[in-house]
Amino acid sequence: MPAAAARSVPPTDTAPPLRYQRCGWCAAADFLPRALCRLCGSDDLVWEESAGAGYVHHAVAVPRADRRPGQHAVVVALDEGFQLPGVVVGAAARPVPVDARVRVVSVPGTGRRRPVFRLVRP
Repeated sequence: MPAAAARSVPPTDTAPPLRYQRCGWCAAADFLPRALCRLCGSDDLVWEESAGAGYVHHAVAVPRADRRPGQHAVVVALDEGFQLPGVVVGAAARPVPVDARVRVVSVPGTGRRRPVFRLVRP
């Protein structure tokens, strides 16, 4: 997906920026900071800001010892073309369906180790 399309979905006012690298040569996107592109080996990497929207690629419910609803660990495929592990909040005891739309509400470095996503109503 071109970088211009990544900026076409405006982020929510409360969502912090989610930054990623895009290769200027092959247009591959990656969340993890790298010195070289993981696909083509180019060093032409630029930082871009994600809109924070995507869909659940994989989901697992993580139970708690006290039997209260736990977290939902997910792998989210962002619209910009990279995947990111995180957790989904606001799903209560329901399973998080694969292909459900989500939006980032918290990113690493804001007191959390993993990004936090919230389900988006269709």
